[in-house]
Amino acid sequence: MIVATRILRAACLVPFLAVPLLHAQQPPAPAAPAAPGAPHEFKDVQLLKDLSEDELTMTMRYFAASTGRTCASCHAIDKATGHLDFAAKTDAKKTSREMIKIVQTVNAGGDEFGKLKINCGTCHQGQGRPAGLQQATMMTTEQMVQANTMQTMMALRAANPPGPGGPGGGGGGRNGPPPGPPAAEVLKKYADALGSAAAGMQSRELTGIVTTRTAQVVPFSIKQKGAMYLETVNSVPAPQTIGFDGTAGWMKGGERPGDLKGFALESALRGADMSLATEIQTKYPKLESTKRANFTLAQGGAPFDAIILRGINGKTSEQFIFDAETGLLMRRVTRTDTALSGSLVEQTDYTQYRAESGVMTPHKIVRSNWNTYDTFAISKVVINGNVDDSSFHKP
Repeated sequence: MIVATRILRAACLVPFLAVPLLHAQQPPAPAAPAAPGAPHEFKDVQLLKDLSEDELTMTMRYFAASTGRTCASCHAIDKATGHLDFAAKTDAKKTSREMIKIVQTVNAGGDEFGKLKINCGTCHQGQGRPAGLQQATMMTTEQMVQANTMQTMMALRAANPPGPGGPGGGGGGRNGPPPGPPAAEVLKKYADALGSAAAGMQSRELTGIVTTRTAQVVPFSIKQKGAMYLETVNSVPAPQTIGFDGTAGWMKGGERPGDLKGFALESALRGADMSLATEIQTKYPKLESTKRANFTLAQGGAPFDAIILRGINGKTSEQFIFDAETGLLMRRVTRTDTALSGSLVEQTDYTQYRAESGVMTPHKIVRSNWNTYDTFAISKVVINGNVDDSSFHKP
């Protein structure tokens, strides 16, 4: 089944990363009484009962991302309906609870463990079974000399830290990248690079084809009017759509639409980037600016000098990477913290900019996260066209 990035991230009530959308399209089973404090949509919750519905959903996503597993790896499938039976007892769920306890114990260690924090990915690193320790090998004489030389150099640097005007001067030193221009200056250059017509955009429509990580190719369309957003991927057997009418989000992957909220909605709306130049400053009043030379978006890609803005808002932190010469946004990286010290990372790359009705518009957009890699090739752009508000309403 073809699944676009936004749809996959919005699909499941308990959304492990690789659940087919067919499960999301079918009505959920009646909810059983939940444990005290646990969200009523979830069943058999024995740990993490203090988490909200959205926090628990994000944590489930992180379990999948950090272990490379799917919902069905822990939850049983009802043979009669083909749906996941979240209330069923399984050995995998027991093992997962023991792993949760390990993380909680270490992270709450206080004086015993100091400031050490771990998460599922610390050991699993995207694998169901951690690799474990590799067998140690003896160092050669040459390797020992190199190691000793490195230790000596590090000791000298610690004893004589560089100051302004010295090695790595200008404030960055050797402890981090050099500072970039003020964030307001970077964002103004970005807005100017988009073109004066960008400030007057009321709506935008993008159409083209999307190529998934499984090399399947299907048509897509994206509409945005103000805060409203609609994205449709014409996958088989049914189109997959997510929408936001300015107040509430929804998704449809068959006959019955469902609600879209919390982290799933926030993630989906990252595609609503028509007014991103002004929204960045609004969301992140305090932005850190740094420089980086010879930055590349992909291995073998053309290097460029980059200005990177970093901002934090609650559990979400983002990096916006701009081409220092053109001022255009090249990459957006979003990191969302989850309950067990792990993070969900999403990335969007913007390339092949061309002017459309006076607005510089990327014609290639690559979205990736812990499970997806979707490349959107845009063939048609309509700025300030006739977009009916009703198209954004939940069907």
